[in-house]
Amino acid sequence: MRSTPDRRPSPDRWESEPGSGRFLWLTWGLMLAVALGFVGRFGPRVPLWDDYDVIPVLTQHRPMSLEWLWSLHSEHRLVLPRLVLLAAFHLTDADFRAGMVVNVALLAALAALAPLAIGMARGGWRYSDALYPLLFLNLGHHINLIWNMSVSYILPVVLSGFTALLIAMKPGFPGLGRGVLIGLTLLLLPLCNAAGVALAPLPALWLLGAAGIHARSVREDAWSRALPLALLASVSLVVSMLYFVDYERSTHHPRPPGLWAIGRTILQFLGTGLGAGGMELGLVGGGIVAALVAAAFLVLARSALVVPADRSRAWGLLACWGAMAMLMFGTAWGRAGMGERAGAQERYVTLATTALLISVVGFERFGPGSTRRLVPMSVFCLLCVLLWPNTRSAIEFGRSTKQQAETFFADLHSGVPRFLLVRRHTPFVYPSHDELTRHLAMLQQAGIEPFDRIAPDPPFREVVLDLEPSRLQLARWNGQTIESLGADPQVVFEVPDAVSPIAGIRLRYSHSNSEGEPARFKLAWRRPGQHQFPADQEYAVWALPTGTGRSTTIWIGEAVDAIRLQPDNRPCHFRIEQLSLLVPSASASDHRVLESAPQADFKRSASLPLASGSALSPSTARPGGSHQGQGPHGQRGGLGSGERSVLMARAAIAVLGDLMTAGQEPIIPPSLKVAILKQGDRFVAELQLVAGQQVPVDAP
Repeated sequence: MRSTPDRRPSPDRWESEPGSGRFLWLTWGLMLAVALGFVGRFGPRVPLWDDYDVIPVLTQHRPMSLEWLWSLHSEHRLVLPRLVLLAAFHLTDADFRAGMVVNVALLAALAALAPLAIGMARGGWRYSDALYPLLFLNLGHHINLIWNMSVSYILPVVLSGFTALLIAMKPGFPGLGRGVLIGLTLLLLPLCNAAGVALAPLPALWLLGAAGIHARSVREDAWSRALPLALLASVSLVVSMLYFVDYERSTHHPRPPGLWAIGRTILQFLGTGLGAGGMELGLVGGGIVAALVAAAFLVLARSALVVPADRSRAWGLLACWGAMAMLMFGTAWGRAGMGERAGAQERYVTLATTALLISVVGFERFGPGSTRRLVPMSVFCLLCVLLWPNTRSAIEFGRSTKQQAETFFADLHSGVPRFLLVRRHTPFVYPSHDELTRHLAMLQQAGIEPFDRIAPDPPFREVVLDLEPSRLQLARWNGQTIESLGADPQVVFEVPDAVSPIAGIRLRYSHSNSEGEPARFKLAWRRPGQHQFPADQEYAVWALPTGTGRSTTIWIGEAVDAIRLQPDNRPCHFRIEQLSLLVPSASASDHRVLESAPQADFKRSASLPLASGSALSPSTARPGGSHQGQGPHGQRGGLGSGERSVLMARAAIAVLGDLMTAGQEPIIPPSLKVAILKQGDRFVAELQLVAGQQVPVDAP
C-alpha cells in the first residue's frame, strides 16, 4: 500500500460522514459536563501535597520573585504552573478548587482543537473523531482532575498537543502566523516541568529548520517571515538548556536497576494512557499502545524519507514523535528504580496520552490505505470499552477523597488544635508533619477561610528522654549514634509513665549515608497495654533531610509507653542529639486537650477479666473507626444488667480517669455510647465519645 499525502481541502470539498459533526460535539459536551461534575462533586477544598508549593507566596509569607519561580521543586521547575495556580487562587479568593477547573478547561481545549485540526486537514469530520474527547476528558484522568498541581502534568500535554496539531493542519512548512503559534507553545514548554523540557527541543529544531527554509526563499519578505520563527525556536532551546544550570537530581528517586526495569516501566507508562482500565490490563495494555507507537514511527519515517510531496509536515510530526519518545524514556529512567509498578501510576495518565495523540494523528495524515480510518476507529472503540472501568475507578477514588476531606473540615470546625489536625490527616493532606504544620499556620495567619478558624495549639513543655534503647534490630548503639547495619533497622525506646500522654516528639539529629540521600525515616509508637507497634500508629517520611543539626517534630496526641525508630532503610549513621517529649503544660485544661479535643467518631476501648475485679486498662484510641459495638475479633457478650452497669461505669472511669483532678470539672464528652464485647474470658467496653462541654465527673 502506498502512503500519499493529503492536499489541503478547499471549503467546497468539506465532506463529513452524515451526523458525525453532531455526534462529535455532543460527545465533547457530555464528557466536559461529566468532568466538571466530577470536580464539583468530589474536588476537595483543602490543598493537597504539591499544592502547598504556592502557599507561601499566596499567603505573602514569601515574595513573588523570579528566583522563586525558577527554583526547583523536586526535579521540576514549575514557572508556568505556579503562575497559573496563583492567578486562579487570587481570582477566586483562594478557592482551592479553582485549579481543578483550570485542569478540566485545558483538557477540554485540547479535546476540541484535535478534531478541528484533523477535520480541517482532512476536509470533514468522522465518527472516529470522538476519540479525542474520550481520550482527554474521560475520568481515567481523575487524580489529575481534582489535584491542583496536576496542572504541571496537563500543561505540557496540551502545549505539545497544540504543536503537533498545528503542524498536522496544513501541508508544508508553517507560514508566519502558524509558525509563531508553534514557536510560542515551544517557548512555554520548558517552563512547565521536566516533561516540558523533554517535549520541546526536537520540535524546536524542526521549527528552526523551517525558518532556514523561509530565509533561503526568493520572497521579498523571506527574512521577516524567518526571523520570528528562528528567534522563538532558539529561545526555546536556550531555556531548555538553562533548565539544567544548577540542576539537582531528586535524591529520593533511586537509579534504575537494569534494562528490564526500564522496559517494564515504559510499557506501564504507555498503558496508563488508557486510564485505569489500561492499567488493569498490565503489560498487555502497554504492549498494545507500544505497538501503535512503533507503527506510527514507521509510517512517519517512511513519509519523511520516501514521499517528497509533504515531507516537511512528516518531519514535523516525526519530531513530535521523537519528543514523545524522550518523555517516555526519561520517565522510565527516572522512575524505574522505585518498584515493580513504578510506571503504573494514575498521575501519569495525562502525560501518556501524548503517545496516543501523536500516533493517531500520524496515521490520520500519512497512514497507508485503509489504516487512516481503521486505526482511529480502533482507538475510539478501545476507549469506549474502557470508559466504564475508568469511570468506576474515578468514582471510588472520588468518594474516598471526599470522605477524607470532609473529615478534615469536620475536625477543623469542631475545634481540633492544629497539631492534632496534622496528626490525623497526614499523609492525606501532606506527607510531612513539619511542612503541614508550617503551611496550615500560614493559611491561618493569612485569614484564608476556613483555615483562619483552626484552634491554636496548647503550650507545650519539652521533657528530654533518657537515650537508652531497650531493643535493637540490625543496628548498633554507640553513645547517641545509631549505626544501621542493613535494611529497615529498628531501635526501641521506652517512655516513662509520668510523661504520658504526650502531644508529640521533637527529634534533633544528624544523618548521613553513603549515597548522600535523605533518610527514609519511620517512627512508630505503642500505647499502654499494647505488645506490638500497630501499622496505624506509624509516621513515615521518605525524604527526611540529611545533614547535621537537623530537627523534626512528630505529632502523636495520645498515651505512649514506647517508640520505635527506623532512621533509614539502608546503612547509615544517625546521631540523636536530643529526643524530647512534647507534653501539654501544667495547666489542667491544657493537659487534657489531648483527650477532650472533639473528633469525628473517636473511640476508645477498655478490657478486664470479669471475675478479677482489677482496674480497667485503656488500650486503644483510634480516629475514623467504622464499627461500633463489634471488635475485629470479638462477639457481643451476654451480661446481666447489673454486671453491664458496673462494667460500663468502670470502663468510663478508666477511659476518662486521666482527665480528672480532685475538685475540678474537666472538659469531657457528655455522651458515652458503650458496647460490651466478649473476647475469650475478657469483656471489652467500647466507648464512642461525642462533642465536649463542661460536665462534672464523679470518680469513686
